[in-house]
Amino acid sequence: MNFPFSHRAKDAASPDSVPAKKPSAIKRFFWYLLFVAAVVAACFWLFFHFIGGQRRTFEEMRFVITEGEGVAEIGAELENVGLISHDFYFSAYSWWVGSEGRFQAGVYTLPPNSSLREIVYVLARGAANANEVRVTFPEGLRADEMEKILVDNGIVTAGAFVDGASVASAFDYDFLQGVPKEQGLEGYLFPDTYFFFKNTGPDAVVIKMLDTFKRKAADVLQNFSAPQSLTSHEIMTLASIVEGEVQTPVDKAKVAGVFFNRFEIGMPLQSDATVEFATGKQGVNPAAGDLDVDSPYNTYKYAGLPPGPINNPGLDSIRAVLNPEPSDFFYFLTTDEDEVIYAKTFEEHKVNIAKYL
Repeated sequence: MNFPFSHRAKDAASPDSVPAKKPSAIKRFFWYLLFVAAVVAACFWLFFHFIGGQRRTFEEMRFVITEGEGVAEIGAELENVGLISHDFYFSAYSWWVGSEGRFQAGVYTLPPNSSLREIVYVLARGAANANEVRVTFPEGLRADEMEKILVDNGIVTAGAFVDGASVASAFDYDFLQGVPKEQGLEGYLFPDTYFFFKNTGPDAVVIKMLDTFKRKAADVLQNFSAPQSLTSHEIMTLASIVEGEVQTPVDKAKVAGVFFNRFEIGMPLQSDATVEFATGKQGVNPAAGDLDVDSPYNTYKYAGLPPGPINNPGLDSIRAVLNPEPSDFFYFLTTDEDEVIYAKTFEEHKVNIAKYL
């Protein structure tokens, strides 16, 4: 008997009987990776949005990328000069924005208080100051030696810098008030790293170096009382002699003490560095005949200080004169290995000469 309206079990082949398909394992894994990537991207964006936007306080600054430097070296130097808090941030952000292969050698001007993002943007543009040159003057150079560096870099013409620095009274700085009118600026051309445009001209170079002296050294001179009541100019003169004699801060303080010991008993300074200045034989130990050269800079022949500095000393030498190390030493010599040997008496000094020289 047929029952057309009877309820029968659903046919196995009926569409309603097929269970819902579950996503395949591959699709689930794909969506999982997509989710993780989105989270990582969001974390990176948030991290660099805040880290990259942080600003460190600094004035407009020149930054140099040298030939062959990569992201790691650039980041390390940025951290070293205090422009960023950690080189990892620079490397990671450069990679994140695709700038790691775009940094080119050159001198760059970074705006004041730049953020990490702004620093990367400036450096990655490759817009270096093509006409700007970085020059470094080591401590103890004379004005004519500084000029050679300037000429070699196309900043001044031969003779211009020495001529421009020949009259101290032409420049209005408080720390130059005690410099005799006939003296030049030797001693006050502060040794440092500078950035100059090519063909800058001597006056602009001199002013920049005097401004640096004012910023870095003038306060040191004003805030200390020199032994034996030396004037500022005398301090700079003695500092230049110390600079010409020894290299390390420890030895500079000791040698300054030796010179003050000689002052106290009226003994000539007997500095080889001053004789080299008088004879023009720089870097050569004075011969016996050189010690007799008739020059006010010959401290073997004339007691007391020479008329002015014999080079341009750094802060270590200035501080050494202001804070000499007390001792009983009156003599010293420097070995071929740059070790300084001290002696209390001339007899001890002669023994040291025979032993070390």
